[in-house]
Amino acid sequence: MGEADTPGEDAHCRIQLACEHGGDDGRIVAAAFAAFGPPVVVACSDWVCEQVEDRTIKDARSLNLRAIEQALVLAAGERYAALLVMDALDMALARASSNLG
Repeated sequence: MGEADTPGEDAHCRIQLACEHGGDDGRIVAAAFAAFGPPVVVACSDWVCEQVEDRTIKDARSLNLRAIEQALVLAAGERYAALLVMDALDMALARASSNLG
């Protein structure tokens, strides 16, 4: 599980990954999220979870901010939501890799 929030705590994201096998080659079999904040935070969280399911932890790490921005056509003022979700995902991937390795 990985979590992140904005400095003013007006947005929060938690991403939880279920993985099988060990290390960076572990496969993400399910991804879920809990998000609090504006709809853009929920949209980014949902999109990221859809993208990482059925990928290895290593492959999921290749997901980047630009991919989210382009897929969801985020405005400049919505970029924070993608950053928030990427922070939560990075933490979840790091924990999943170390827990399974």
